[in-house]
Order: sequence, then C-alpha cells, then structure tokens
Amino acid sequence: MKQNQKHRIKCLLAAFCLSLGLLGAATTGAFEAETVEPISEAPVVQDKENTALQSASLLSADTGILYGYDGGSAVITAADGFSVSAWSFDTGYSEALVRYDGNCATVSANGYAGIVKVTASGTFNGEAYIESTEICILGGKKAKPGLNLFTGTPEVLDFESIDDDMLSHLLQQNNGWTLSQDPLGEGKAVKAPAGGWAPFYLGKPLPDGTFEPERPMDFKADILKGGTDLFVWLNDMSVGYTTFGGSDGAWFTSHRTVNLVADWKNNPDEQSKYESFGEKGFTFITFAAMSDISADGYGGGNYLYTDNYSLIPYYKITYVKSDGSQTPVYVLYDGNGSLITSYTPDKTLLDTDFYEITVNGKTAVYPVSEPIPLAHEDVVITAYPAEKPITSDETSIRVTGVAGIRFKAKASNATLLQDNVEIGFLATRSNETIQGYMEELSDGELTMTCVENGFALKGVAYKKADGVQVGVNHLSEDGDGIYSSFTVCVTGIPKKYYKENVLVRPYVKIGETTYYGAAKEQSLYEAAKSYPDAENETVKEILAAGE
Repeated sequence: MKQNQKHRIKCLLAAFCLSLGLLGAATTGAFEAETVEPISEAPVVQDKENTALQSASLLSADTGILYGYDGGSAVITAADGFSVSAWSFDTGYSEALVRYDGNCATVSANGYAGIVKVTASGTFNGEAYIESTEICILGGKKAKPGLNLFTGTPEVLDFESIDDDMLSHLLQQNNGWTLSQDPLGEGKAVKAPAGGWAPFYLGKPLPDGTFEPERPMDFKADILKGGTDLFVWLNDMSVGYTTFGGSDGAWFTSHRTVNLVADWKNNPDEQSKYESFGEKGFTFITFAAMSDISADGYGGGNYLYTDNYSLIPYYKITYVKSDGSQTPVYVLYDGNGSLITSYTPDKTLLDTDFYEITVNGKTAVYPVSEPIPLAHEDVVITAYPAEKPITSDETSIRVTGVAGIRFKAKASNATLLQDNVEIGFLATRSNETIQGYMEELSDGELTMTCVENGFALKGVAYKKADGVQVGVNHLSEDGDGIYSSFTVCVTGIPKKYYKENVLVRPYVKIGETTYYGAAKEQSLYEAAKSYPDAENETVKEILAAGE
C-alpha cells in the first residue's frame, strides 16, 4: 500500500474506531458470562405432503393432469359467484410455476413430476370459503433423489387414474401395449399385444446428463406373465440389460439397481456398452416380451402384463475432508429396506468429529452423530475441525443497562485442553468502506489482520497461557460435554447507526494458529424487531429511532 494511501486509511479508521469504541470495546464489558442454550437441533427441512387428486366445488381446472416431459399448463378457474381474495399454492417437489390473476390461476409444468395444490380464499354468497384443488404432473425430464421419476413422489405409477391419452403422453411409443383390467385384481395394468414381442417404451428420452453414469437408479415393476419373461433395455434397444423373470400366473415385483458404471464401465465384458450408450448416462427404459405373445390376455399361451413402475435416483452424499479431498457415496435404502429419510454421516469418511452442511441456504455445524434429514437433494458434508468455533444464527438485544446487540458462538471443549489458547470475537461495522479495507488487506474476510490495521476490535472471552488460565473466562458450558458457549454484546451504538449492520466473527487461537468461525452480521434495529416483548421501553426506543 502506498504511504499516502495508508495515511488516509489510518485517518478514516481513527474516526471509525472512536465510533466503534462507543459500541463497546470488547476488552471492557463487551462479554458477559451468560447462560445460553446449546445448539443441538438437527437441520430443519420442511417436508411436503402430497395427497390424492381431489375436486373442489368452487374451483375447476381445464385439466387435472400435466406432463413433465412435455410441459403444458392447467388453468384453474373460480366458479361464478366465488370472489377470490387470495391464492396460495404448494408445488410439492415439482418446482411447477404458478401464477394467478383475479379469479384464475395457472399451473405450468417445469420438467419435474409431482403434485401441485392450489388454494383459493374468498367469499361465495356472502360466506367465507377456502377451496383447494390439485394438479398431477406425471413423468419428468428432470428428477430428484428419493423420488419416482414418473410420479414426483416416492409412490409408484399404478395407472389407476390414467387413461389411454395419458398413457400416450408417458410413452415414446407403445407398439400395441394397452391399458387393461388386471386379470387378478380390480385395478388397471398395461398389457402386451398378441402376435409379437413389440417393445414398450416407458418414458421419453431424457436429456443427456439427467442422470450421470455414476449415479445408481432404483427400478421396480410388477409383472404378470405366462410363457415369457420381460426383457429390459437401457438407452438403446441394441444393448440388452437384464431379464425380469418370475413364476407364471402370479404377480411378482422385479427390483433392480441400475448402475451403468458398476455394470458396464467396470465390467470388461460390457465396456463396449458403456462406451456406446453409458457415457451420456441413463436416458430411458424399453420393455419387450422375451418371446412372441400368442394369446390376447391372461388364461393361456404366452401373455404379459406390467404395473406399478418406479424409477428413483439414489442420493449422492459427498464427503469433503479437511485437505479438500472428496469421496462420493450413493444411498437410498435403510437397513430395513425402506427409502431413507435421514442420513447419519460415516465418521470414517471424514477426519473430524464435526461436519458442516448447508440446508435450505442455511449453513450449520453438527457432530457426526447428528443425522441429516433428507429433502430430495444431494448433500455435501464438509469436515469441520474441532478447533474452529461455531457461529450461532441467533442474535438478541440487551434491554437492561446499556442497550446493545448480542451475538453467540460456541467452541469445542477439546480446545480448552491446549496449553496456549485464546477464544473470543472480532467486531467491526459492516459498510462499503470497511469492506474495501478487508478486500485490500484480508481477502475480504474479518480476521486478526483487520484488528492489527485498526479497523476492527478484538474481545477475549477465554485465555490460557502456558497451561494456566489467565485474565478472563466468559465461557458457559453447554451441558453436553462437547461445547462451551460465549457471547459478545456490542453496545453504545449511535442512533444514526441503528440500521447499520454490525459484523462479528468468533475465533479460537491455539499457539500461533487462528481458527475462525463463520461471520455474522445484523443491525440493532433488526434484532429489536425480533424481540418477543414489543412493549419493552428499550425496544420501542430502538425501533422509533430506526424509523
């Protein structure tokens, strides 16, 4: 940095430090020995409930079925006399697009299968009503782990609510396969035509890369046959994959894991299949009878029925060790053979006792024993060294004494065993000027370099030197034997800065090495808005000054 430039910065920082000094120098009263609750809850993932199709008396749709392969839209219209005041919707896992205008709403497929629930609130004949209807999106050119490609839910495609027109939308072509009564039950099935082995293309070709070759796919189908087996191809009819056999005259479920890499690429006898058809990943399934169908249906000769299709991608769990190396793991079922809804990290694939994960845009740290709720998205598990502090997402305000905004973090108790350890917070203002300094001097991060250059403050919550605790100890044991918490309260904020964010970051220094937690920023005004007692005089004063 040029000398005159450094001088200007120091002048500006001098004024800034005076202001921040009013916020409360971290070495004099910025920390309090407070009782705090441990952060032990698992990542919260909202699950979506998919219910059966239903009709609503005050809402009508021009179609109840859309197709993820082909797109298209459904228009939902309120009945005459039903004045809609508000629309709401739950797209489930379909990522469908919903828009509304007056007494109409439009649902547009967006590549995924699923169930979309649309709700209208309003009045009819002077009475308040809330009415809902559902649009079913079948088949998709996109898919999510743990969900059936054909339904957008964990449920199978059972053809019960499907007619011939719907079936045609799900197929590339059917070559004479038709919807039929289940000869052994009350439902529907798909029947092979008499007089040939005609292929049945379930699903339409998916874009290359929809399923990468490395990702296993779980495939299920129910089969009723006589005198023949079901022959299954992947990607191209010239490449036979497997035969689904079973006992004649009774329904049975065939279940296969499709793994192009394991079955083709890593098999010397099958590598040509992978080179020709496997590199682009899984694209579609083709069925045919192993031999000609000689009878038109159940009861004699060769016949074949199929039902209850399911094609579910495995979850990809990526482990990232401290050195940056990655290990992918694919999972779908638990030890009881049920689709998994949570996943407990494998400690042997990490090199730490803690992991960091981002769920719904929120990043948090958990012990490896803490299961991860799965929400039909792949997961990246990053090793989190025990030395790094964990920043809480919680903030609060001090309403007694000198008002201020409080931040919380926790440190592993294992760090307290070190001979030379210091634990605390760094604090500064969050504005473009300060960010510019951080970009220039510390790669945009709030670090000790910022303190050394005079535009951030350091507060010590705990210090130990040469094996002896010295000075301060503002840690509060969480009661789990793993963590201790500490807080910082930034005080003395001038009224004109109530809406300006304060930026803090916890640190743990062991010897000459400093480990940083995630930075957290919030304004005193925003923290006051979340305070549970809106009638508190301090809260009212902060909110009034911030308006």
